[in-house]
Amino acid sequence: MTERLIEVARREETGFVVVVLRGSLGAVETPQFEQVARQLVSSGSVRLIIDCSQVSFATSAGLRAFLALAKRVKTQNGCCRFAALTSSLREIFEISGFFTILEVHDSVEAALQ
Repeated sequence: MTERLIEVARREETGFVVVVLRGSLGAVETPQFEQVARQLVSSGSVRLIIDCSQVSFATSAGLRAFLALAKRVKTQNGCCRFAALTSSLREIFEISGFFTILEVHDSVEAALQ
């Protein structure tokens, strides 16, 4: 059995769904993230926080999935916030210009505000 990359935890008191990612977001793992993201949005969860505190790396496939999710949620009048980026993911976001495209917070707690 393959290890799950994603853990989803609900925070009902704030109206957000926090998606905790673990490991890398490469070509193999990204489809799993995309499936969970599609299910969440399809079920009406459009206020999302993506906790990246345990993401060691993201390829272009992972970055593309982040962008697609943010766009999908925005069309549903929701929001998608990325939180607690690791230093390697932060560097990837800086190089790719994602800080100007996506809503990024230093911690999950800050994203909940």
